[in-house]
Amino acid sequence: MHFLVSSELLNGENEIKLHDLAKRFLEERIFVEFTDIDKAEVWVETLDARTQETWSRVLRHSVHLKSQHNMKKLYLAANKIRVLHNISESVWDGQVTLTLDDACMVLDHVTLIGLENSRNDRDFLLTLLPQRSRERFMNLFQKGRLAFVGGGGNGELKVQLIERAVTPSFRLLSWIMFDNDACYPGHVPQATQDLIQVCTDNNLTFHCLERRCVENYITREIYNLTHPDIKGQKVESIFGLSLEQSKYFNFKKGFGKSKEEDHAVYANLTEKQKKELGRGFGDKLASEVYCAEYQQQIHDIFRALNVMAEFGTKIAHLEQLLGRPV
Repeated sequence: MHFLVSSELLNGENEIKLHDLAKRFLEERIFVEFTDIDKAEVWVETLDARTQETWSRVLRHSVHLKSQHNMKKLYLAANKIRVLHNISESVWDGQVTLTLDDACMVLDHVTLIGLENSRNDRDFLLTLLPQRSRERFMNLFQKGRLAFVGGGGNGELKVQLIERAVTPSFRLLSWIMFDNDACYPGHVPQATQDLIQVCTDNNLTFHCLERRCVENYITREIYNLTHPDIKGQKVESIFGLSLEQSKYFNFKKGFGKSKEEDHAVYANLTEKQKKELGRGFGDKLASEVYCAEYQQQIHDIFRALNVMAEFGTKIAHLEQLLGRPV
């Protein structure tokens, strides 16, 4: 995140609070700049030797990054925070403007990822991230600086989002993704509509997948990568579906007894083909495919197929929550 800090806050009374800004900057979590760099340099000279060295490093590196990159343009508007000295309370929506106390609270807040399944959906999400951000994600998770919301399906995710969205820092530091669960083109299940409404009403950053669920992003190339020795008619039938059909087909269960095969999207299939599609790959498909061993290779395939385009700027938004872009 990008913190623009009022130089009027640079005084002995705030020294301890300001330390958190320096710490997160040097951890490459955030970018910090001051409204008056000259005043900041004068303030640094008043500090004890150890603190002075820390802030000198921050100022030097901050100035260097600004000389090499347009930091204001690099960061999305949603990830820019102003920290001012002359406000009585923080403004959390729109242009985020915080008191120093609230800024410190944000710096200490865990990044929260809202998912229906904290294992399979997490691993799918990791395939969407480039290696540096993927490593940051897991490092923050292992250190307890990143946690998950939901984990019990879309109903539980909705309940937890409603409970947590009243907290301004949650709205600022959360990122949510969920399946659309559509069985055919134009189908938007009520549960999906409800989740979208909750996220929209509470100004949360979210993405509803364009395809039925995470398994529907598995291509033949990806399946062959993770299951090189498994062939047969079922594999041929499922990956013989058109792109449009593969967005809605139930990769885990197949058609089964659902009657989904009667929808117009499958009108070109013969009765024999529909019978061959009666069974899917099973409930373990996502955990077998999206595991850590294959995430970089799958990321490269997704990038070649432009899969991340459906997310717009939301992947970049998540990456900026995880760490500094440069």
